[in-house]
Amino acid sequence: MDEASQIKPVDSLGAIMRGKQIVVVGDSKQLPPTSFFDSLLAEEEEVDEQTAIAGMDSILDIASNSFAKKILRWH
Repeated sequence: MDEASQIKPVDSLGAIMRGKQIVVVGDSKQLPPTSFFDSLLAEEEEVDEQTAIAGMDSILDIASNSFAKKILRWH
């Protein structure tokens, strides 16, 4: 999964369950996933950007706590 720092765990679950192996790639210094656009689509109530970002884990966060890490030597 590329750009894993911006993928919500619930959005990646189907791909993880179907695969035999997984490669999670991302940068922990990028912005985390946000629910900002979800609220725009639902048109329920206004959610400010700080509330949408706060406390949101990405699949990169979960994978980095559970599996071994490798750093790329070149890109």
